[in-house]
Amino acid sequence: DDNPRQFAFANGQFLLIRRSAYEAVGGHRAVRVNISEDVAPMRLLKSSDYRTRLFFGRDFASTRMHTSIRQMFNGWARIFSGVSDRKTGAIWINMLFVLSGFLAYAAIAYGIAVLITHGQSHWLIAGAVQWIIMTIVLMLIYRLSGNGRRYALLFPLAGAVLLAIDVYALRACRSGKIAWRGTVY
Repeated sequence: DDNPRQFAFANGQFLLIRRSAYEAVGGHRAVRVNISEDVAPMRLLKSSDYRTRLFFGRDFASTRMHTSIRQMFNGWARIFSGVSDRKTGAIWINMLFVLSGFLAYAAIAYGIAVLITHGQSHWLIAGAVQWIIMTIVLMLIYRLSGNGRRYALLFPLAGAVLLAIDVYALRACRSGKIAWRGTVY
């Protein structure tokens, strides 16, 4: 969607930009103070009336973003705080979304207790339905991104890690300090 002009998305592992457009907006020099060096040029291009498109690049290149937990936390904090211009609203929304995924497990646990004590299964059914829908959606997302669908079953672990990363990113937004590849920005 070419509108609104102030919103753009990019994934920095592989960018293709026409040289004329890149030079017209000042290239990376124009966004050198931005910690999100992939998203910032796309925002600049889009706000300057250039078309931007995002495609899956599996056929062009592949990369591994992080090789350690520390790199993962610092890298995602850099990305989350950078693309949001250190505004925390989107991070809080993400946290609420992830927390809502845990509600299925809480409903199932509560449903088991209600089934045992009162013989009623409505909470258990509701929790199971939410878990099934959530898992199917996650499986589709994983499949579209080229990952194994079975990883959707690891949501409790992945969700907990993502919440911890979100908290770390909130701290980076508040402090304005981000450690990335040996440098503190």
